Amino acid sequence: MSNIIKVVISAVISIIIVFVLGSSDDSAVLSVTNDLEGELSQRILGYDNTAQEYYKVYDGGQLIGIITDKEAFDQRLNDYYLDQYAADFPDTYITLAGDYYMAKEIAYYEIENIDDDLFDYLLEHDAFGIMTNVIDFSTDDGVYATIYVKDMADFEEARSRFLNNFISETERSSLSASSALEEMTEVGDRAIGYRIVETIKTHMGVAKVDDIMTNTDEVYEYFCYGENQDREYYIVQEGDTLQGVGYFNGDMSPEQIMMLNPNQIFSVDQILTPGMVLNVTYFTSPITVIVTKESLRLEDVYPEQTIVIEDDDLYVGSMQTIQEEQTGSSYTLYEETWVNGVLMTGHETSRSIITQPIQGIVAVGAQQKPDVGTGNFRWPVENTHITNGWLGYSGHYALDIINRYERYGTVYAADNGIVVEKSYDSISGNYVVIDHQNGFKTYYGHLIEPADVDIGDTVMKGDEIGTMGSTGLAYGVHVHFEIRLDDVKINPCIYMNCEAIS
Repeated sequence: MSNIIKVVISAVISIIIVFVLGSSDDSAVLSVTNDLEGELSQRILGYDNTAQEYYKVYDGGQLIGIITDKEAFDQRLNDYYLDQYAADFPDTYITLAGDYYMAKEIAYYEIENIDDDLFDYLLEHDAFGIMTNVIDFSTDDGVYATIYVKDMADFEEARSRFLNNFISETERSSLSASSALEEMTEVGDRAIGYRIVETIKTHMGVAKVDDIMTNTDEVYEYFCYGENQDREYYIVQEGDTLQGVGYFNGDMSPEQIMMLNPNQIFSVDQILTPGMVLNVTYFTSPITVIVTKESLRLEDVYPEQTIVIEDDDLYVGSMQTIQEEQTGSSYTLYEETWVNGVLMTGHETSRSIITQPIQGIVAVGAQQKPDVGTGNFRWPVENTHITNGWLGYSGHYALDIINRYERYGTVYAADNGIVVEKSYDSISGNYVVIDHQNGFKTYYGHLIEPADVDIGDTVMKGDEIGTMGSTGLAYGVHVHFEIRLDDVKINPCIYMNCEAIS
């Protein structure tokens, strides 16, 4: 507003001068001051009936000086561009930038030529900028961020490189083809859609040289972190895993740590070398990339609880298997929503049974719950995902398991049995042990609170025994699951289909 007021005042002064020059009273001319109120000293040399074209230069509304020979001034500006910037910024030009601007004026006076002094002043005050590519990031509320990029090819490459963290270029090309996706027939994941929430628009504008991004890496860094200049690094210690490093640095997943360190981490199962320096600053991006995925998994289908019938020919307390329980299998399709590489939601969309489960039938000598396991284990959580496998680090004789879609998911008994331990220690936190009365025991650690069962309770396969947590020495919310045979820890993957869910 102040800039407009200045220009209006200047125009009014010019009109007054015209009025005075039109008067027959010559003494009126002498009443006009010969000093211009600019930052630089500049004098009015005289008045004329012929209109003169001038260019006033302002800094945020404050007059700096007036250009008397615009053509010569522009030539000097172009010479300066050719000498200083043409090599690094070809095919463009420099002009006033920031709060500096020009206002054209028609006046009836002759003023002192200080064009060289004015040019030097503008150079000294860094008033010039390069005409370059301007990228605005906006929402419905308006523009919230702006960057300047020398070459749009760098911008496009950086954006593609950033998107590759969440959805591959091949997937993006396939989705852009607008052809219907074929039904998934193989276990795995694929993207079925993506979008950038914010609007990105480009146009030409003026920027200070130091504000212009001149290569792909600079633009990519902005896509990753915006204006955030803080970075955190972690030095790998003996025994560290990707899961542990992620948990203790912002509760990131192994996939996210791998994403941040593409030149060092090539697999979520990679064994870390002590001394490795890992970037553990997750993206604080100025844009939001939402990817919708389909995930097809081969899953266990558990039969209903074993049917128990009485048999008068059997002694009380004895049991005979009439029909052995068998776990079935299915192809289950899930739809997931990922935001900047973080899984936010997921739900089942279809299920196709491959092998029907078979319900167990046992005969007992008296009506009671059988406390002997079937030897056929189920997963202790739904939507199972193994975050740290057998010997994932030295001494880890177990599986660490999470529920993909429910952080604090329910923990279930893996088979029939009797609760023989329920306690807490500094390593396992809240834990419970079930004896399946057939040589097997199962162990469930890091429960969020003491188990929902008590020592001596008989549990059936699939009974709820607690809620997963991170008590004790845990690198995140999960259940530490062990299978023991004659009190020797056995890899659970021998008895369960780990490949289908890991």
